[in-house]
Amino acid sequence: MQAVPTKRIPYIDAMRGLAMLMVVMGHVMLMGFQHSEHNFLFFLFSSIEVQLFFFVSGMCFRLPHAWHFKSIVQFLGSKAFILCVPASLFLGAYKYPNWGMHFIADSFKGGYWFTYSLFAFMLLYVCLHAVATQCRLRGWRSDAFHVLAALAVYVVSASGSRHYEGLMWTELIGLQQFMHYVYFVLGMLAVKYMRGEYPRLSAKTEKWLLGGVIMVVLAMYVHTWAYDGEGYLLIPILWFLTLRIFSVAVILAAFHRYTSWSEGRLGQVLQYVGRYTLDVYFIHYFLLPRQLTFVGDFFKAHPAPIVECCVTLLLTAAIVVVSLLVGKIIRLSPVTAHWLLGAKYAKREEARQAASATLQ
Repeated sequence: MQAVPTKRIPYIDAMRGLAMLMVVMGHVMLMGFQHSEHNFLFFLFSSIEVQLFFFVSGMCFRLPHAWHFKSIVQFLGSKAFILCVPASLFLGAYKYPNWGMHFIADSFKGGYWFTYSLFAFMLLYVCLHAVATQCRLRGWRSDAFHVLAALAVYVVSASGSRHYEGLMWTELIGLQQFMHYVYFVLGMLAVKYMRGEYPRLSAKTEKWLLGGVIMVVLAMYVHTWAYDGEGYLLIPILWFLTLRIFSVAVILAAFHRYTSWSEGRLGQVLQYVGRYTLDVYFIHYFLLPRQLTFVGDFFKAHPAPIVECCVTLLLTAAIVVVSLLVGKIIRLSPVTAHWLLGAKYAKREEARQAASATLQ
């Protein structure tokens, strides 16, 4: 059985592929080279990779058309399976034989926290959407409600994870990861803006605004890295929120406005990686080199950012290619593809779509 074809949007797949490459490169430097102190590349990737992932996930998120209890339960159930079951199976294999509840009761879930948090964000959004619906908030009022709620979640997560760090309940739910929820919501709003649901700025205004944002982002990155987290002009949580939102906006504008980024040869590679993000995400941990501290020590003693970037990129490319190949092998069987990578059975998906069309 083959997967049901879905309509792909090139620039969104390319953005997702870019985020995945940055994640793997960051892991190579952190877990392989064990070299992250005062490393601009690592600082750059770690400042935007996860936020970009959640932003793109928000752009792709759609609530079911039929808004009633049964449809919502089915919707969340399918998302829970796709995002949580494969992650749990890979986590068990990755940490075997030391697997245990202490990994589940850990904010980073042994490295597989992203999909757990993404499902939590979907669940939170559904709950907040229900509140907005009960309050009869529609259009821009509903969107404003979600933005304000996301900012409140950001503040609670940032302050709560700092004051209650180490407590079992905060680690279990991944409280500190909820700081990323705001990017998930902004991704949904970005789609509405590009669809024309909000007044569009003129092309000239957008161009000048983008140029100004790029200059601000560059200045903020240089200032943050140079002062190593000291001397912020704003309070830290607001500083980093502004920096990352602007960074995501620049990447979105680059891929959406300039098609060469997403439709050229490099863009096609990024699109392919983006289409199989879960394959790379779940598998790449098994392939990360762990005994390359001598490489990190060398670059610490002899800083060469361009050379280090090239070495990291080559290792990243090898890891991603092997991860994709292993993913292809797993996908040869519908059963393994379903349980390990969250792939849907074609007949089951066709039946679900037919039932949804009937309800509409």
